[in-house]
Amino acid sequence: MELQVKRNMQITEVNLFVMDLRAVHNDLREVIEDAQCRYQKSADKKWTPAPRIEVGDHVFLLAKFIKST
Repeated sequence: MELQVKRNMQITEVNLFVMDLRAVHNDLREVIEDAQCRYQKSADKKWTPAPRIEVGDHVFLLAKFIKST
């Protein structure tokens, strides 16, 4: 009987530990999401749309991005 009580206590402790881990995980998830939103807002402030380029327009290219044989 004492073994059964001890086992039930261990199971209860494990369940509490798992619940604590889930709470920590959820808190961390929220913190990460908040940080991502802040970074996104900061990046969006500096963002500008790409210029509109049409066939026949003259453009400058950097040779380091052009691979040839």
